[in-house]
Amino acid sequence: MEQTPSLIKALAELGAESKAARFRAALPEIEAAIQRGATHASILNTLAAAGLQMNMNEFRVALHRARKAIKKGKPHAPTLAPPLSPSASPANGPKRFNFNDHTHTQKREKW
Repeated sequence: MEQTPSLIKALAELGAESKAARFRAALPEIEAAIQRGATHASILNTLAAAGLQMNMNEFRVALHRARKAIKKGKPHAPTLAPPLSPSASPANGPKRFNFNDHTHTQKREKW
């Protein structure tokens, strides 16, 4: 029995009634936009235009929780695309400071 595209789409959208479920479904695209340098505000505006209304706090909490679930290997967490390699990022794109990188610090000499 062959399934029609509308049936496949309808089945794929089942369970996506909650705001959290719709956010998790969009997470791979959200993470890709962040990797490309999009601001949270611009992503929030795009989500609102697509019908997912959230304020900035809701967005940041949802993003944190989704990333945490992925890190812990939760089964309901969506799989993310691998991060972009440095060569794939724009040459003049924004640079982000890595607070966990301690190679830039030097030990001070005592006088």
